[in-house]
Amino acid sequence: MTRRKGRFLFVSFLMLAVLSAFTLTAYAEDGETAVKTEEIGFSLMENWADGGDAQELKVCDLYFSRDVLMKDDGSSIGYWFLDGADFTYLQKYFAINGRTMEEINKNTDTSDYVFSTFPSTEGGVYAVPVAVYSAEPNHMQIRIHEKYVEDNLKGKEITVSVLEGFYATARTTNEDASGYETVRYELSKTVTFTKDAQDKWTCDAELVPYEAPEEVIDRADIDFSAIEYKPLYVSGVSEIVVYDQASQAEYMVLYFDKAVSNQYIPYASAGKQTLTNLAKAGLGVTLTQAQIDSLYDYRLDISLNDFIRIDGKTVREMKKEEKINPDQKLYLCWSGSSSDPRSVTFYFAGDGESWLDPAQRHTLEVLEGFTTPLFGKVTKTQTYYFDPETRAWSETDYASLDAPVYDWSLQEAEVTASCSSVIGVSGAAFAGALLAGAAAGAVLLRKRKGGDRA
Repeated sequence: MTRRKGRFLFVSFLMLAVLSAFTLTAYAEDGETAVKTEEIGFSLMENWADGGDAQELKVCDLYFSRDVLMKDDGSSIGYWFLDGADFTYLQKYFAINGRTMEEINKNTDTSDYVFSTFPSTEGGVYAVPVAVYSAEPNHMQIRIHEKYVEDNLKGKEITVSVLEGFYATARTTNEDASGYETVRYELSKTVTFTKDAQDKWTCDAELVPYEAPEEVIDRADIDFSAIEYKPLYVSGVSEIVVYDQASQAEYMVLYFDKAVSNQYIPYASAGKQTLTNLAKAGLGVTLTQAQIDSLYDYRLDISLNDFIRIDGKTVREMKKEEKINPDQKLYLCWSGSSSDPRSVTFYFAGDGESWLDPAQRHTLEVLEGFTTPLFGKVTKTQTYYFDPETRAWSETDYASLDAPVYDWSLQEAEVTASCSSVIGVSGAAFAGALLAGAAAGAVLLRKRKGGDRA
C-alpha cells in the first residue's frame, strides 16, 4: 500500500510538472511575462488630403477601435513619426495597392523627388516615398509623397491594406480598473480600405466603434470638507459661433460672476494622460506635471465632464457617443487670463456627434457642485435655453411659454366707445362752430347796415 501511495504521489508530481511546463510554454515566450491577446479592430479611414507645408504629400487617417500605439511606459506615442526601432516593423504590415511600405521605400528611385516637409523624429528629412505618423494611440496617418502618387497611383483605384499578422503591444485597465495590464493586439485577417473617386473610403470588414480606455488616476487624498468654496453663479452664455466655415467647427463661452482660473488650460476636460502628453510635446499646454496633477487631484476633470449637461447629457456622455477621438471632437478649456478669466470655453468639431446645430433649440445646465481651479462652487443648478431665432441663450425658456391670448371683443367695445365719444365731441364742436359763425355773421351784418346809414 505504501509503495502504491508513493508511486501515486510520484506520478502526481510528474503530471503537475508537465502541466506547469505546458502553462509556461503557452503563456510565456523567451522568459517574458505573459500578456493578454485581443483582436484588433478599426473604426474609420478618412481623408485623401494635401499635406505638408509644401503640399508635397497625400495623407489619409486610419483610426483603431482601441488605443494600440504606446510607449513602453504605457504613455501615448503622441505626435511622432513612427521611425523608432519599436515601430519600424509596421512598414511590413501596411500595403498600398498591394505593395508593402517596406517594399515601396526600399525599391523606389527617389533621386528626382523633392523632400521638404517629411521630417523625421531623428532629425533631418525622410528620403522615402511613404511614412507613418501618429497623433494619438488610436490614430495612424499614412503620408505618401505626391511624386509617388503621380508615378504609381494616378488614375488607379487606391487601396490601403493592414495585413494579417499586424500586432501592437499596449496597455489597458484591468478588470476592476485598479491598475493596468499589458495587452497584445493582433490582426488575424487582412483588412483593406478602398478609396472611391470622391475620396471616400470603404472597408471590406465591419468597422468597430472606438472604445476609450478607462483611465486609472492615482489622486491625492484631499480633505474637501476643509476647503472654503466661494459661491459661484452663471452670468451668461455666448451665442454658438461657427469659427471655421469649411469644417463647421464651433465654440461657445460660459460666463460666471467671478474668475474661475488664472491660467489658460486647454483640453481641461480630457484625460490626465492626454494632457500630460500634450504638455510634454509642447503642443499648446504649458502646465508643469505638478499643475496637471493638481487639476485631477481636485477633481476638476470630473467637474467639467459630469457637472455640465447639454441637451440632457453630460459632457462625458456626449463624448462616449463619438466614433473617434472624443477629446478632440468636444473639449472644454478654462479660459484664464488669456481671455476672460471668468469663463469656460466649449469647442465642438464640425464632424462630431456632439456638434450643436444653431438652427435647433438647446439646453445648457451647470449643476450644483460644479467647482473651479479658484475654489468657486455652483450652489444651485442653473439652466439656459438657446433660441435659434434670436441665436441667444436665456434663463427663460420662451418656447415653453403659452402664446398670449387676446380678447378682441373687449378691444372692439373699447374702440366703439372711443369712436362714439370722439363723434360726440366732434358734433358739439361742429355745432359750436356753427353758432360762432352765425354770431360773427350777425355782427358783420350790423356793421354793414350801420355803414349804409352813414
